Amino acid sequence: MNAMQKLGKIEAIGLSLAVIINNIIFNMTSIIFNYCGSGSWINIIYVSILSLIFTFIIILLLKPFPSLDLLDISSFLGGKTLKCLISVLYVILFMSFSAICVRYYANNSHIIYFSGYNLLFLILLAFVPIVISSKIGLKAIYGTNLIVIPITILSIVLLFTISVRDFSWQKLFPIFGYGAKDLFINQSMNIFAFNIIGYLYFLPPFLKDKNDFKKVYIFSIIICSLYFLLTILALTMTFSYSFKADEYFSLYLISRLVSLGRFFQRLDAIFIFTWLLAFLSFICFNVYLMSYIIKKGFELSDSKELVYSVSAILIGVSLAFKNNAAVNSFTKIFFRNYTVILVFGISLVIVILACFKKRRIKKWKLKFIC
Repeated sequence: MNAMQKLGKIEAIGLSLAVIINNIIFNMTSIIFNYCGSGSWINIIYVSILSLIFTFIIILLLKPFPSLDLLDISSFLGGKTLKCLISVLYVILFMSFSAICVRYYANNSHIIYFSGYNLLFLILLAFVPIVISSKIGLKAIYGTNLIVIPITILSIVLLFTISVRDFSWQKLFPIFGYGAKDLFINQSMNIFAFNIIGYLYFLPPFLKDKNDFKKVYIFSIIICSLYFLLTILALTMTFSYSFKADEYFSLYLISRLVSLGRFFQRLDAIFIFTWLLAFLSFICFNVYLMSYIIKKGFELSDSKELVYSVSAILIGVSLAFKNNAAVNSFTKIFFRNYTVILVFGISLVIVILACFKKRRIKKWKLKFIC
């Protein structure tokens, strides 16, 4: 794990898709649906456009820093102190997101299928393959991911295809939900759902070809936008705007309605199984990435043992939530705002200031040469 393992374009896109799919499965779309009602699909289009604009700005700003991640840029701008600070802030972000997903997985698995099992047992059982994969390294994670993610994508597309018959176009109205002001101003914070951008900040050093960064970045945001839009449309056309999709996986609520004739009913178990595989792949990547950030941020010589520490802390944080209601409150009150401030605020400011510093140094060198 100490040696830098490189990714090709396909592997990088696969890891991005793992993050995007888990955003969809673990209730990011439900939060937007609950905030915006029947106007959710308009809000998703709006925040998708904002994310794409932000993406092009970041790509432009990162041109002077090929093959450097946000930690390298922070070190260039503010030295070791700023690099350590950004490391801590992003570990908190990824730890929070991972804990939300772990607790949702455990709670829903416990309620739906495994009520006879202890909640801690279900979490510990999930972490056995997570720790093993993270210890082996990135190659094991993206290798497994390339098998799991296509199956998961197929299951979601199949779910939408089958459930079309239950859609009602009338539920898309009123088109602006609770009002245009609320949709475009108050709920612009829903851009937090594009937290994939936070992961992409750390991508450049892992790429075999630095020119792939732009392609991976843009493709990830476009795919993220399309999947969010499809999921929101499915939720909106299936349930009334007054329905609160808080307690279960947003896609699970749709999958419960799916059947193929008289003999194939309650297919939700098949969908849950494929989503479980995507969840494990995603958490493996998160544990690896957090260990990498801690090692690089604090300049540690060995990061293998960090996998155990990060996993133990993650289990502890996930157990701190009482139930799904507590997870939802944490997501809405803390995670939503924290993501926007860190990913779309602080990180952008650091990159802009680093660009100014680099230009100033370049001008100073030219004057010195002259």
